[in-house]
Amino acid sequence: MLMNSPSHGPLRDDGPSLNVAGRGRNRSVITAVPAVMIALGLSMPPAEAEEGAGLESCVRIALANNADFFVAQKDADLNRARARIATLQLFPAAALKAEETRGRADELNGTPSFVERLYGVQATQTLFQGGHRWATQRQARTKADIGSLEVARQRNLLIFQVEEAYWRLSALENAKAAYRETSLALQDSLEKAARHELSDSPRARIEILSTRAQNRECEVALAETEEAILQARSRLLDLLGQNLPSFPADPLPDVKKLSAEEDECLRLGRAHRPEPALAEKEARAAEWGRLAGRSALYPKVDLHGFYGRSGAAYDQSEPFHYQRDWNAGVRASWVFLGNTGGYSSSKEKTSPKLGESSRTETQTQALRLSFADAFGPSLDNAEAQKAHWLGQRRLEKTRRHTDEDIRLTCRKLENAWKKTQSAQARLEQAQQEFTDTRYLLQEDKAHLGDIAAAVNRVGSARADLSEARANYRIAVADLNRAIGIPGHFKTEGDLKE
Repeated sequence: MLMNSPSHGPLRDDGPSLNVAGRGRNRSVITAVPAVMIALGLSMPPAEAEEGAGLESCVRIALANNADFFVAQKDADLNRARARIATLQLFPAAALKAEETRGRADELNGTPSFVERLYGVQATQTLFQGGHRWATQRQARTKADIGSLEVARQRNLLIFQVEEAYWRLSALENAKAAYRETSLALQDSLEKAARHELSDSPRARIEILSTRAQNRECEVALAETEEAILQARSRLLDLLGQNLPSFPADPLPDVKKLSAEEDECLRLGRAHRPEPALAEKEARAAEWGRLAGRSALYPKVDLHGFYGRSGAAYDQSEPFHYQRDWNAGVRASWVFLGNTGGYSSSKEKTSPKLGESSRTETQTQALRLSFADAFGPSLDNAEAQKAHWLGQRRLEKTRRHTDEDIRLTCRKLENAWKKTQSAQARLEQAQQEFTDTRYLLQEDKAHLGDIAAAVNRVGSARADLSEARANYRIAVADLNRAIGIPGHFKTEGDLKE
Protein backbone atom coordinates (compact mmCIF):
# COMPACT_ATOMS: atom_id res chain seq x y z
CA MET A 1 0.00 0.00 0.00
CA LEU A 2 1.00 3.60 -0.40
CA MET A 3 2.21 5.00 2.88
CA ASN A 4 3.21 8.50 3.88
CA SER A 5 6.90 8.60 4.54
CA PRO A 6 7.71 10.04 7.96
CA SER A 7 11.04 11.32 6.71
CA HIS A 8 9.50 13.68 4.16
CA GLY A 9 7.23 16.53 5.04
CA PRO A 10 4.82 18.23 2.65
CA LEU A 11 6.33 20.29 -0.11
CA ARG A 12 5.74 24.01 0.31
CA ASP A 13 6.30 26.85 -2.08
CA ASP A 14 5.77 29.72 0.39
CA GLY A 15 8.35 32.35 -0.35
CA PRO A 16 10.04 34.74 2.05
CA SER A 17 8.54 38.09 2.85
CA LEU A 18 9.48 40.48 0.06
CA ASN A 19 8.97 43.88 1.59
CA VAL A 20 11.78 45.77 -0.08
CA ALA A 21 13.57 48.68 1.56
CA GLY A 22 16.13 49.79 -0.94
CA ARG A 23 18.34 52.83 -1.12
CA GLY A 24 19.75 55.08 -3.77
CA ARG A 25 18.44 55.37 -7.32
CA ASN A 26 16.93 51.86 -7.49
CA ARG A 27 15.00 52.02 -4.23
CA SER A 28 12.02 53.86 -5.71
CA VAL A 29 11.97 51.45 -8.63
CA ILE A 30 11.72 48.30 -6.52
CA THR A 31 9.26 49.67 -4.02
CA ALA A 32 7.11 50.77 -6.94
CA VAL A 33 6.73 47.17 -8.08
CA PRO A 34 4.04 45.49 -5.95
CA ALA A 35 5.51 42.83 -3.70
CA VAL A 36 2.85 40.33 -4.74
CA MET A 37 4.00 40.68 -8.36
CA ILE A 38 7.65 40.24 -7.50
CA ALA A 39 6.76 37.24 -5.39
CA LEU A 40 4.80 35.95 -8.40
CA GLY A 41 1.97 34.76 -6.25
CA LEU A 42 4.16 32.41 -4.23
CA SER A 43 1.56 32.35 -1.46
CA MET A 44 -1.43 32.91 -3.74
CA PRO A 45 -4.35 30.53 -2.99
CA PRO A 46 -5.39 28.68 -6.15
CA ALA A 47 -8.73 29.51 -7.65
CA GLU A 48 -11.45 26.98 -6.98
CA ALA A 49 -12.63 24.97 -9.95
CA GLU A 50 -16.12 25.62 -11.23
CA GLU A 51 -18.76 23.12 -10.25
CA GLY A 52 -19.03 20.33 -12.78
CA ALA A 53 -15.51 20.83 -14.18
CA GLY A 54 -13.62 18.77 -11.61
CA LEU A 55 -11.83 15.49 -12.08
CA GLU A 56 -14.77 13.41 -10.83
CA SER A 57 -17.12 15.06 -13.31
CA CYS A 58 -14.66 14.59 -16.17
CA VAL A 59 -14.36 10.88 -15.41
CA ARG A 60 -18.16 10.47 -15.30
CA ILE A 61 -18.59 12.37 -18.57
CA ALA A 62 -15.91 10.29 -20.29
CA LEU A 63 -17.45 6.99 -19.15
CA ALA A 64 -20.81 8.16 -20.51
CA ASN A 65 -19.66 9.66 -23.82
CA ASN A 66 -16.28 8.26 -24.89
CA ALA A 67 -16.60 6.56 -28.28
CA ASP A 68 -14.06 3.78 -27.67
CA PHE A 69 -15.68 2.85 -24.36
CA PHE A 70 -19.14 2.91 -25.96
CA VAL A 71 -17.98 0.60 -28.76
CA ALA A 72 -16.45 -1.81 -26.22
CA GLN A 73 -19.77 -1.96 -24.36
CA LYS A 74 -21.71 -2.62 -27.56
CA ASP A 75 -19.23 -5.33 -28.60
CA ALA A 76 -19.75 -6.99 -25.22
CA ASP A 77 -23.53 -6.94 -25.76
CA LEU A 78 -23.11 -8.49 -29.22
CA ASN A 79 -20.84 -11.22 -27.86
CA ARG A 80 -23.39 -12.11 -25.20
CA ALA A 81 -26.10 -12.32 -27.89
CA ARG A 82 -23.88 -14.60 -29.99
CA ALA A 83 -23.34 -16.83 -26.96
CA ARG A 84 -27.12 -17.17 -26.51
CA ILE A 85 -27.53 -18.05 -30.19
CA ALA A 86 -24.77 -20.66 -29.99
CA THR A 87 -26.46 -22.21 -26.95
CA LEU A 88 -29.78 -22.44 -28.79
CA GLN A 89 -28.05 -24.27 -31.64
CA LEU A 90 -27.35 -27.19 -29.29
CA PHE A 91 -31.07 -27.99 -29.31
CA PRO A 92 -33.13 -29.40 -32.20
CA ALA A 93 -34.15 -26.95 -34.90
CA ALA A 94 -37.97 -27.15 -35.06
CA ALA A 95 -40.42 -25.49 -37.43
CA LEU A 96 -44.16 -25.48 -37.98
CA LYS A 97 -45.09 -26.32 -41.52
CA ALA A 98 -48.34 -25.82 -43.45
CA GLU A 99 -49.00 -26.20 -47.18
CA GLU A 100 -51.98 -25.95 -49.49
CA THR A 101 -52.05 -26.65 -53.20
CA ARG A 102 -55.06 -25.93 -55.43
CA GLY A 103 -55.58 -26.89 -59.05
CA ARG A 104 -58.04 -25.17 -61.32
CA ALA A 105 -60.41 -27.07 -63.64
CA ASP A 106 -59.50 -27.69 -67.26
CA GLU A 107 -62.86 -27.73 -69.01
CA LEU A 108 -61.49 -28.94 -72.38
CA ASN A 109 -59.70 -32.02 -70.99
CA GLY A 110 -62.26 -32.71 -68.33
CA THR A 111 -59.85 -32.29 -65.40
CA PRO A 112 -61.71 -31.33 -62.20
CA SER A 113 -60.43 -28.86 -59.61
CA PHE A 114 -58.56 -30.31 -56.65
CA VAL A 115 -56.96 -29.34 -53.30
CA GLU A 116 -54.05 -30.78 -51.28
CA ARG A 117 -53.26 -29.75 -47.71
CA LEU A 118 -50.52 -30.60 -45.20
CA TYR A 119 -49.59 -29.37 -41.72
CA GLY A 120 -47.26 -30.54 -38.97
CA VAL A 121 -43.94 -30.10 -37.20
CA GLN A 122 -40.53 -30.50 -38.83
CA ALA A 123 -37.31 -30.97 -36.81
CA THR A 124 -33.60 -31.46 -37.43
CA GLN A 125 -30.96 -32.47 -34.89
CA THR A 126 -27.24 -33.05 -35.29
CA LEU A 127 -26.22 -36.22 -33.49
CA PHE A 128 -22.49 -36.03 -34.07
CA GLN A 129 -20.16 -33.46 -35.63
CA GLY A 130 -16.84 -34.08 -33.96
CA GLY A 131 -17.78 -31.73 -31.09
CA HIS A 132 -18.27 -28.75 -33.42
CA ARG A 133 -21.44 -27.35 -31.89
CA TRP A 134 -20.25 -27.81 -28.33
CA ALA A 135 -16.87 -26.22 -29.10
CA THR A 136 -18.59 -23.36 -30.94
CA GLN A 137 -20.91 -22.74 -27.99
CA ARG A 138 -18.02 -22.75 -25.51
CA GLN A 139 -16.03 -20.44 -27.75
CA ALA A 140 -18.98 -18.03 -27.97
CA ARG A 141 -19.36 -18.01 -24.17
CA THR A 142 -15.65 -17.38 -23.78
CA LYS A 143 -15.87 -14.48 -26.24
CA ALA A 144 -18.73 -13.07 -24.15
CA ASP A 145 -16.38 -13.12 -21.15
CA ILE A 146 -13.73 -11.48 -23.34
CA GLY A 147 -16.17 -8.69 -24.16
CA SER A 148 -16.79 -8.00 -20.46
CA LEU A 149 -13.05 -7.98 -19.75
CA GLU A 150 -12.47 -5.65 -22.69
CA VAL A 151 -14.99 -3.23 -21.19
CA ALA A 152 -13.09 -3.37 -17.89
CA ARG A 153 -9.79 -2.80 -19.73
CA GLN A 154 -11.16 0.16 -21.65
CA ARG A 155 -12.63 1.64 -18.47
CA ASN A 156 -9.33 1.27 -16.61
CA LEU A 157 -7.41 2.86 -19.48
CA LEU A 158 -9.95 5.64 -20.02
CA ILE A 159 -9.92 6.71 -16.36
CA PHE A 160 -6.13 6.91 -16.44
CA GLN A 161 -6.15 8.89 -19.70
CA VAL A 162 -8.68 11.36 -18.31
CA GLU A 163 -6.69 11.80 -15.09
CA GLU A 164 -3.49 12.26 -17.06
CA ALA A 165 -5.03 14.83 -19.41
CA TYR A 166 -6.78 16.62 -16.54
CA TRP A 167 -3.72 17.01 -14.35
CA ARG A 168 -1.57 18.02 -17.31
CA LEU A 169 -4.06 20.72 -18.25
CA SER A 170 -4.24 21.89 -14.63
CA ALA A 171 -0.44 22.15 -14.47
CA LEU A 172 -0.37 24.18 -17.68
CA GLU A 173 -3.09 26.51 -16.41
CA ASN A 174 -1.12 27.08 -13.20
CA ALA A 175 2.06 27.65 -15.22
CA LYS A 176 0.20 30.13 -17.40
CA ALA A 177 -0.91 32.06 -14.31
CA ALA A 178 2.71 32.12 -13.03
CA TYR A 179 4.06 33.39 -16.36
CA ARG A 180 1.37 36.05 -16.57
CA GLU A 181 2.27 37.37 -13.12
CA THR A 182 5.93 37.27 -14.09
CA SER A 183 5.14 39.17 -17.28
CA LEU A 184 3.30 41.89 -15.34
CA ALA A 185 6.22 42.30 -12.97
CA LEU A 186 8.71 42.40 -15.85
CA GLN A 187 6.61 44.92 -17.75
CA ASP A 188 6.71 47.24 -14.77
CA SER A 189 10.46 46.77 -14.44
CA LEU A 190 10.86 47.40 -18.16
CA GLU A 191 9.02 50.72 -17.88
CA LYS A 192 11.31 51.80 -15.03
CA ALA A 193 14.38 50.71 -16.95
CA ALA A 194 13.20 52.74 -19.95
CA ARG A 195 13.07 55.85 -17.80
CA HIS A 196 16.59 55.19 -16.53
CA GLU A 197 17.80 54.88 -20.14
CA LEU A 198 17.16 58.59 -20.56
CA SER A 199 20.17 59.24 -18.34
CA ASP A 200 22.48 57.80 -21.07
CA SER A 201 24.59 56.02 -18.47
CA PRO A 202 26.21 52.66 -19.40
CA ARG A 203 24.47 51.00 -16.47
CA ALA A 204 21.07 52.22 -17.65
CA ARG A 205 21.74 50.76 -21.09
CA ILE A 206 22.60 47.39 -19.57
CA GLU A 207 19.45 47.55 -17.46
CA ILE A 208 17.15 48.14 -20.42
CA LEU A 209 18.76 45.42 -22.55
CA SER A 210 18.75 42.84 -19.78
CA THR A 211 15.22 43.62 -18.65
CA ARG A 212 13.91 43.55 -22.23
CA ALA A 213 15.58 40.18 -22.82
CA GLN A 214 14.02 38.72 -19.67
CA ASN A 215 10.63 40.11 -20.64
CA ARG A 216 10.83 38.56 -24.10
CA GLU A 217 11.93 35.24 -22.62
CA CYS A 218 8.87 35.30 -20.39
CA GLU A 219 6.62 36.15 -23.34
CA VAL A 220 7.97 33.16 -25.27
CA ALA A 221 7.38 30.87 -22.31
CA LEU A 222 3.83 32.22 -21.93
CA ALA A 223 3.09 31.74 -25.63
CA GLU A 224 4.43 28.18 -25.59
CA THR A 225 2.34 27.43 -22.50
CA GLU A 226 -0.81 28.78 -24.15
CA GLU A 227 -0.12 26.61 -27.19
CA ALA A 228 0.35 23.56 -24.96
CA ILE A 229 -2.93 24.40 -23.18
CA LEU A 230 -4.82 24.29 -26.46
CA GLN A 231 -3.37 20.87 -27.24
CA ALA A 232 -4.04 19.56 -23.73
CA ARG A 233 -7.60 20.90 -23.76
CA SER A 234 -8.24 19.27 -27.13
CA ARG A 235 -6.90 15.96 -25.81
CA LEU A 236 -9.18 16.11 -22.77
CA LEU A 237 -12.23 17.03 -24.83
CA ASP A 238 -11.55 14.10 -27.18
CA LEU A 239 -11.58 11.76 -24.19
CA LEU A 240 -14.76 13.28 -22.78
CA GLY A 241 -16.58 12.97 -26.09
CA GLN A 242 -18.27 16.36 -25.74
CA ASN A 243 -17.44 20.03 -25.42
CA LEU A 244 -17.61 21.88 -22.10
CA PRO A 245 -17.45 25.64 -21.62
CA SER A 246 -14.35 25.88 -19.42
CA PHE A 247 -11.78 23.98 -17.41
CA PRO A 248 -10.43 26.18 -14.60
CA ALA A 249 -7.06 25.20 -13.24
CA ASP A 250 -7.57 22.66 -10.48
CA PRO A 251 -5.55 23.33 -7.32
CA LEU A 252 -2.26 21.46 -7.19
CA PRO A 253 -1.73 21.32 -3.42
CA ASP A 254 1.33 20.05 -1.61
CA VAL A 255 1.99 16.35 -1.96
CA LYS A 256 3.60 13.93 0.42
CA LYS A 257 5.84 11.10 -0.58
CA LEU A 258 4.02 7.86 -1.22
CA SER A 259 5.81 4.55 -1.41
CA ALA A 260 4.37 1.53 -3.19
CA GLU A 261 5.53 -1.92 -2.23
CA GLU A 262 6.40 -3.65 -5.47
CA ASP A 263 5.39 -7.12 -4.27
CA GLU A 264 2.00 -5.84 -3.15
CA CYS A 265 1.47 -4.08 -6.48
CA LEU A 266 2.39 -7.26 -8.37
CA ARG A 267 -0.12 -9.24 -6.30
CA LEU A 268 -2.86 -6.70 -6.96
CA GLY A 269 -2.04 -6.50 -10.66
CA ARG A 270 -2.14 -10.25 -11.15
CA ALA A 271 -5.48 -10.44 -9.37
CA HIS A 272 -7.26 -7.39 -10.81
CA ARG A 273 -5.67 -6.17 -14.02
CA PRO A 274 -7.89 -7.06 -17.01
CA GLU A 275 -5.12 -7.72 -19.55
CA PRO A 276 -3.85 -11.09 -18.17
CA ALA A 277 -7.39 -12.43 -17.73
CA LEU A 278 -8.25 -11.11 -21.19
CA ALA A 279 -5.26 -12.88 -22.77
CA GLU A 280 -6.13 -16.07 -20.89
CA LYS A 281 -9.71 -15.97 -22.19
CA GLU A 282 -8.47 -15.28 -25.72
CA ALA A 283 -6.15 -18.28 -25.50
CA ARG A 284 -9.07 -20.38 -24.27
CA ALA A 285 -11.28 -19.14 -27.11
CA ALA A 286 -8.52 -20.08 -29.56
CA GLU A 287 -8.43 -23.56 -27.99
CA TRP A 288 -12.17 -23.98 -28.55
CA GLY A 289 -11.72 -22.63 -32.07
CA ARG A 290 -9.06 -25.25 -32.69
CA LEU A 291 -11.44 -28.00 -31.56
CA ALA A 292 -14.21 -26.57 -33.74
CA GLY A 293 -11.89 -26.43 -36.73
CA ARG A 294 -10.69 -29.97 -36.22
CA SER A 295 -14.28 -31.23 -35.99
CA ALA A 296 -14.74 -30.64 -39.72
CA LEU A 297 -12.47 -33.66 -40.34
CA TYR A 298 -14.82 -35.97 -38.39
CA PRO A 299 -18.07 -37.51 -39.68
CA LYS A 300 -21.25 -35.50 -39.33
CA VAL A 301 -24.55 -37.24 -38.60
CA ASP A 302 -27.93 -35.48 -38.72
CA LEU A 303 -31.46 -36.68 -37.96
CA HIS A 304 -34.46 -35.08 -39.61
CA GLY A 305 -38.14 -35.78 -39.50
CA PHE A 306 -41.68 -34.54 -39.92
CA TYR A 307 -44.94 -35.42 -38.25
CA GLY A 308 -48.36 -34.08 -39.16
CA ARG A 309 -51.49 -34.66 -41.20
CA SER A 310 -52.22 -34.30 -44.88
CA GLY A 311 -54.92 -35.03 -47.41
CA ALA A 312 -56.01 -34.49 -51.00
CA ALA A 313 -59.34 -34.59 -52.88
CA TYR A 314 -61.14 -33.51 -56.05
CA ASP A 315 -63.50 -30.70 -55.28
CA GLN A 316 -66.50 -32.10 -57.13
CA SER A 317 -66.29 -35.86 -56.57
CA GLU A 318 -64.44 -36.64 -53.28
CA PRO A 319 -64.89 -35.61 -49.66
CA PHE A 320 -61.74 -34.12 -48.08
CA HIS A 321 -60.30 -35.68 -44.94
CA TYR A 322 -56.86 -35.68 -43.25
CA GLN A 323 -54.67 -38.71 -42.59
CA ARG A 324 -51.49 -39.13 -40.57
CA ASP A 325 -48.30 -38.02 -42.38
CA TRP A 326 -44.74 -38.56 -41.22
CA ASN A 327 -41.18 -39.07 -42.41
CA ALA A 328 -37.82 -39.67 -40.74
CA GLY A 329 -34.28 -39.92 -42.02
CA VAL A 330 -30.61 -39.80 -41.25
CA ARG A 331 -27.79 -38.13 -43.16
CA ALA A 332 -24.08 -38.76 -42.70
CA SER A 333 -21.07 -37.15 -44.36
CA TRP A 334 -17.34 -37.31 -43.83
CA VAL A 335 -14.16 -35.88 -45.30
CA PHE A 336 -11.19 -37.93 -46.43
CA LEU A 337 -8.23 -37.07 -48.68
CA GLY A 338 -9.87 -33.86 -49.82
CA ASN A 339 -13.03 -35.67 -50.90
CA THR A 340 -16.49 -35.82 -49.31
CA GLY A 341 -18.52 -38.97 -48.92
CA GLY A 342 -22.15 -39.07 -47.90
CA TYR A 343 -24.90 -41.52 -46.97
CA SER A 344 -28.59 -40.91 -46.40
CA SER A 345 -31.53 -43.04 -45.46
CA SER A 346 -35.14 -42.02 -45.08
CA LYS A 347 -38.57 -43.55 -44.57
CA GLU A 348 -41.87 -41.86 -45.33
CA LYS A 349 -45.53 -42.62 -44.82
CA THR A 350 -47.98 -40.14 -46.21
CA SER A 351 -51.52 -39.88 -47.49
CA PRO A 352 -51.96 -40.71 -51.19
CA LYS A 353 -51.68 -38.00 -53.72
CA LEU A 354 -54.37 -37.50 -56.31
CA GLY A 355 -54.74 -40.49 -58.57
CA GLU A 356 -53.32 -42.90 -55.97
CA SER A 357 -55.64 -45.51 -54.56
CA SER A 358 -53.73 -46.36 -51.37
CA ARG A 359 -51.49 -44.70 -48.81
CA THR A 360 -47.90 -44.19 -49.83
CA GLU A 361 -45.06 -45.72 -47.79
CA THR A 362 -41.50 -45.50 -49.14
CA GLN A 363 -37.94 -46.13 -47.94
CA THR A 364 -34.89 -44.62 -49.64
CA GLN A 365 -31.13 -45.07 -49.22
CA ALA A 366 -28.40 -43.19 -51.09
CA LEU A 367 -24.62 -42.93 -51.31
CA ARG A 368 -22.70 -39.93 -52.59
CA LEU A 369 -18.99 -39.24 -53.27
CA SER A 370 -17.69 -35.80 -54.24
CA PHE A 371 -14.13 -35.37 -55.44
CA ALA A 372 -11.67 -32.63 -54.42
CA ASP A 373 -14.29 -30.50 -52.66
CA ALA A 374 -13.06 -30.78 -49.03
CA PHE A 375 -9.73 -28.96 -48.97
CA GLY A 376 -11.40 -25.97 -47.31
CA PRO A 377 -12.02 -27.73 -43.95
CA SER A 378 -8.39 -28.82 -43.83
CA LEU A 379 -7.29 -25.22 -44.40
CA ASP A 380 -9.70 -23.97 -41.71
CA ASN A 381 -8.26 -26.53 -39.31
CA ALA A 382 -4.72 -25.31 -40.04
CA GLU A 383 -5.80 -21.68 -39.44
CA ALA A 384 -7.38 -22.67 -36.11
CA GLN A 385 -4.16 -24.45 -35.10
CA LYS A 386 -2.17 -21.31 -35.85
CA ALA A 387 -4.60 -19.10 -33.90
CA HIS A 388 -4.30 -21.45 -30.93
CA TRP A 389 -0.51 -21.29 -31.00
CA LEU A 390 -0.57 -17.48 -31.23
CA GLY A 391 -3.03 -17.30 -28.33
CA GLN A 392 -0.69 -19.29 -26.09
CA ARG A 393 2.29 -17.10 -27.00
CA ARG A 394 0.23 -13.94 -26.44
CA LEU A 395 -0.81 -15.18 -23.01
CA GLU A 396 2.78 -15.76 -21.93
CA LYS A 397 3.83 -12.37 -23.30
CA THR A 398 0.96 -10.53 -21.59
CA ARG A 399 1.72 -12.06 -18.20
CA ARG A 400 5.38 -11.12 -18.53
CA HIS A 401 4.66 -7.60 -19.75
CA THR A 402 2.11 -7.02 -16.99
CA ASP A 403 4.71 -7.72 -14.30
CA GLU A 404 7.27 -5.59 -16.13
CA ASP A 405 4.77 -2.74 -16.49
CA ILE A 406 3.98 -2.78 -12.77
CA ARG A 407 7.67 -2.78 -11.83
CA LEU A 408 8.37 0.06 -14.29
CA THR A 409 5.42 2.07 -12.99
CA CYS A 410 6.70 1.73 -9.42
CA ARG A 411 10.05 3.11 -10.61
CA LYS A 412 8.29 5.96 -12.38
CA LEU A 413 6.49 6.84 -9.17
CA GLU A 414 9.80 7.07 -7.32
CA ASN A 415 11.33 9.17 -10.10
CA ALA A 416 8.31 11.47 -10.17
CA TRP A 417 8.75 12.11 -6.47
CA LYS A 418 12.44 12.88 -6.94
CA LYS A 419 11.61 15.31 -9.73
CA THR A 420 9.06 16.97 -7.45
CA GLN A 421 11.74 17.38 -4.79
CA SER A 422 14.13 18.75 -7.39
CA ALA A 423 11.54 21.25 -8.62
CA GLN A 424 10.89 22.34 -5.03
CA ALA A 425 14.60 22.79 -4.47
CA ARG A 426 14.93 24.89 -7.65
CA LEU A 427 12.05 27.09 -6.49
CA GLU A 428 13.67 27.60 -3.10
CA GLN A 429 16.95 28.41 -4.83
CA ALA A 430 15.22 30.92 -7.12
CA GLN A 431 13.50 32.54 -4.14
CA GLN A 432 16.82 32.83 -2.32
CA GLU A 433 18.49 34.29 -5.40
CA PHE A 434 15.70 36.84 -5.64
CA THR A 435 16.18 37.76 -1.98
CA ASP A 436 19.95 38.05 -2.44
CA THR A 437 19.55 40.13 -5.58
CA ARG A 438 17.11 42.41 -3.79
CA TYR A 439 19.66 43.16 -1.07
CA LEU A 440 22.44 43.59 -3.63
CA LEU A 441 20.21 46.10 -5.37
CA GLN A 442 19.85 47.99 -2.11
CA GLU A 443 23.66 48.17 -1.93
CA ASP A 444 23.84 49.32 -5.57
CA LYS A 445 25.65 46.08 -6.44
CA ALA A 446 22.89 44.92 -8.79
CA HIS A 447 20.53 46.54 -11.29
CA LEU A 448 17.05 46.11 -12.65
CA GLY A 449 18.21 43.51 -15.16
CA ASP A 450 19.42 41.30 -12.31
CA ILE A 451 16.08 41.64 -10.54
CA ALA A 452 14.25 40.84 -13.78
CA ALA A 453 16.34 37.69 -14.23
CA ALA A 454 15.63 36.66 -10.64
CA VAL A 455 11.91 37.28 -11.08
CA ASN A 456 11.94 35.23 -14.29
CA ARG A 457 13.69 32.33 -12.56
CA VAL A 458 11.11 32.31 -9.78
CA GLY A 459 8.26 32.27 -12.30
CA SER A 460 9.85 29.43 -14.27
CA ALA A 461 10.48 27.49 -11.07
CA ARG A 462 6.83 27.88 -10.09
CA ALA A 463 5.74 26.57 -13.47
CA ASP A 464 8.17 23.66 -13.19
CA LEU A 465 6.88 22.79 -9.72
CA SER A 466 3.28 22.76 -10.99
CA GLU A 467 4.33 20.40 -13.77
CA ALA A 468 6.25 18.16 -11.36
CA ARG A 469 3.31 17.91 -8.97
CA ALA A 470 0.97 17.09 -11.86
CA ASN A 471 3.39 14.44 -13.12
CA TYR A 472 3.48 12.91 -9.65
CA ARG A 473 -0.31 12.62 -9.61
CA ILE A 474 -0.17 11.17 -13.12
CA ALA A 475 2.37 8.60 -11.89
CA VAL A 476 -0.03 7.57 -9.11
CA ALA A 477 -2.88 7.29 -11.63
CA ASP A 478 -0.60 5.22 -13.86
CA LEU A 479 0.10 2.88 -10.96
CA ASN A 480 -3.64 2.44 -10.44
CA ARG A 481 -3.94 1.61 -14.14
CA ALA A 482 -1.08 -0.89 -13.88
CA ILE A 483 -2.72 -2.80 -11.01
CA GLY A 484 -6.17 -2.54 -12.61
CA ILE A 485 -7.93 -0.76 -9.70
CA PRO A 486 -8.75 2.90 -10.51
CA GLY A 487 -8.54 5.12 -7.45
CA HIS A 488 -6.86 2.50 -5.24
CA PHE A 489 -3.82 4.67 -4.48
CA LYS A 490 -4.44 8.35 -3.83
CA THR A 491 -2.25 11.35 -3.17
CA GLU A 492 -3.12 13.93 -0.57
CA GLY A 493 -5.61 16.39 -1.98
CA ASP A 494 -6.83 14.15 -4.79
CA LEU A 495 -10.56 14.07 -5.38
CA LYS A 496 -12.31 10.86 -4.40
CA GLU A 497 -14.60 9.05 -6.77
